[in-house]
Amino acid sequence: MKKIILATIVATVASIGTTYAQSYAPDAFRFSQTNYGSTSRFKGMAGAQIGVGGDIGSISANPAGLGLFTKSEFSITPEFNSVSNGSSYLGNNIKSDKSQINLNNLGVVFYSPAAKLKGSDVNKGLVSSVFGISYTRNNDFLNNIDYNGINTNSSIRDAYVDQANGFGIDNSVAGDAYDSYLINRNAPNYPNGFSAEPYNNANFNQNWSESRLGSTSEFNLAGALNFSNKLYLGATASFVNVKYTSDASFTESGIVNSYDDQLAIPAYTGNENYNLTHLRYQQTRGNGFNLKLGMIYRPVPELRLVQK
Repeated sequence: MKKIILATIVATVASIGTTYAQSYAPDAFRFSQTNYGSTSRFKGMAGAQIGVGGDIGSISANPAGLGLFTKSEFSITPEFNSVSNGSSYLGNNIKSDKSQINLNNLGVVFYSPAAKLKGSDVNKGLVSSVFGISYTRNNDFLNNIDYNGINTNSSIRDAYVDQANGFGIDNSVAGDAYDSYLINRNAPNYPNGFSAEPYNNANFNQNWSESRLGSTSEFNLAGALNFSNKLYLGATASFVNVKYTSDASFTESGIVNSYDDQLAIPAYTGNENYNLTHLRYQQTRGNGFNLKLGMIYRPVPELRLVQK
């Protein structure tokens, strides 16, 4: 009789026992990457906006750039993202694609010329002040990853064995695997030894599918001052939001070979097919605050000195 074994596991970060460094290092790298959300103008310049100014994208990059505005302005920048991944697993090549439309930048700038006495030089002293509000999407986690193949050397059950031998089987994924006859106790090593039975010419059909979504975004409040059309000072207060989700599933089908487990009642001695599904869902949320200060100085029109 065909035997179907279903093991369902939900985990927040790591499903198999491991060190904190191994679990969180990928997240630390993922969330530390930043691409300044900006307008199509700055994107067309490959993001080289720090010393340019005069664009709403300056709010999240170098707020001193707001000082170069000479009028109020509204801007919206939608964005189309598409990712394509190629995987090769055990000689099987797979291509995965995913696309979405989102809002990369939305902002408004209010320009206010400085009040001057009639007849005074409008290009000396404080020339103007500028206030800006914007939303920027600084990082996009959109991704889709798939691979599958026939594995003749190893099984996810080996990972369950490692967890059982390292941490036991109480209230764990390894315990679910033990209860499902995917791993067993070896009589000579009882009570501390666990193993998967020898793989006698076994083939394991394995498949991984993962979908990722989320972003790092900022809501920005900024202001800048223009002095003599040479010195521009600015500051931005940013409220940061991080949201990341990863929904993944690993499936494996194979054969459970006979083994000798003194605790099994009744003893298991057959060779039966199994189907295993291992689910992993991760959701990460966070909020933060940062403050940006910037300066642009133009001693002559052809030269700009920037500090951020």
